[in-house]
Amino acid sequence: MRRGEILQYVPLAVLMAPAIHVIFSLFVGWHDYMPFPFYVPSVFELVTEPVHRFGNTGT
Repeated sequence: MRRGEILQYVPLAVLMAPAIHVIFSLFVGWHDYMPFPFYVPSVFELVTEPVHRFGNTGT
């Protein structure tokens, strides 16, 4: 590999794990891929539970 390819490849390789985690969390609902400092809700959770996101209990 040339130096330019390495400088492009290494950051992309490091960023792929968090990107895969976000994709799996959003679209599959699988949150156990890697520990993340914040919770990434799935699209299903965003659509079905909008009240809980904002802390409104409805009472």
